[in-house]
Amino acid sequence: MAFIMRKGTVIIGIILLAVGAGMFFIGPLAVNSSLSPAALSSLTDLTNAASLAQGQNITIASVPVGSTMAIVYNDSISAPLAFTVSNITTEQANQTYIGIYINSGSSPQVIGLVNNSTQTVFVNYGSAPFSISGILEELVFLGVGAILMIAGAIIAIVGLFRKRKAAPADGTGSTP
Repeated sequence: MAFIMRKGTVIIGIILLAVGAGMFFIGPLAVNSSLSPAALSSLTDLTNAASLAQGQNITIASVPVGSTMAIVYNDSISAPLAFTVSNITTEQANQTYIGIYINSGSSPQVIGLVNNSTQTVFVNYGSAPFSISGILEELVFLGVGAILMIAGAIIAIVGLFRKRKAAPADGTGSTP
């Protein structure tokens, strides 16, 4: 049995499927990744450690103007520590503290943790820069790529199962 398909429709579907797959799988890698695997590892592994006496501080990161920094830490007293900068948003999740700092000032800012407790504190911490616009760009690539893959697959399947137009019986080459 010969294939009775619309070759052009199948080709268009396959092209859309390929472009969508490229956008979905390769697009986010081509964009400057806002949270690379190395940055995520730095945040989740908390590979840096320090012991802080009362009132002592440690420098965690320098944040360039217009950049955003994520800081994650946990400490031996399970209490929040102070930061050396203001305007930092902090959340707690399972004895781990997550801070987000956006430097909207006119000069780079150095972020540090301060032991605001009355006892010595052992701190594990990590930090990573990230970009909200980079995350949005990655989401656009993923979303558009997924839509194109789905549309391409549907068009290719429709093209495979649709019959070719029958040649006119009178031989004129046009269909009524």
